[in-house]
Amino acid sequence: MKFPAPTNVMQIRQFIGLASYHRKFVKGFAKIAAPLIKLTRKNTSFQWNDEEQQSFDQLKESLVKAPVLSQPDYESAIEGSKPFVVWTDACKTGVAAERNYSITQLEALAVVVAMRKLKTFVMGAKILVRTDHQPLVGLLKKGNLSPQLIRWALELQEYQELTIQFVKGKFNVVADALSRCHSDSNCGEHTEVVESVVLLIENKSSETWFDMLTADPFYKHICENVIKSGIVKNGQDEYTAAL
Repeated sequence: MKFPAPTNVMQIRQFIGLASYHRKFVKGFAKIAAPLIKLTRKNTSFQWNDEEQQSFDQLKESLVKAPVLSQPDYESAIEGSKPFVVWTDACKTGVAAERNYSITQLEALAVVVAMRKLKTFVMGAKILVRTDHQPLVGLLKKGNLSPQLIRWALELQEYQELTIQFVKGKFNVVADALSRCHSDSNCGEHTEVVESVVLLIENKSSETWFDMLTADPFYKHICENVIKSGIVKNGQDEYTAAL
């Protein structure tokens, strides 16, 4: 598990938050984590020695071996009693590096990339995606979005049993820690965005979002099938099935 050693108290708290999410699967978690937890107490100077490094390495090792990583319950996920839960958080590195994305685009990209990675495992099952970016909850329902967000929203509609759920940043400890702690960057402060910042696009041309998708090679065949299925155009942005 590639996770850098903490260099300050905030980073220790982030790692402990990540590890604590799985503490019921780690035998003797409190004893193993004790040296790290001690550093988070008030009036305690930060000193990273062999004892702290050993505690850190042992916890990391515990997170990537059985029983933390085990075969999922596919039957329960498909029937919906135990849906797959996917936690996401935006990050300006990795796939989003050198892209001038808004916060909503970054958060949406996190969801899309996660689903692409997990598609083989979760397709056909009930999925609950948890994010600390509230505007994503209505992403699949919004009609006035940028072309890019429309493409991502359509991609997510492949998963018929997918629900996006908002959780406050302080509860998104796993994704939050992983999204900002990496080998070539320091952990920063968490910024929680609650107010909706979904992009509104002023359409000054007669071209609709459906026309733009039809011109996209990736979605062209889908649009052609929609037209062949008897769906007719009511207005600039409204389509309904012909009865």
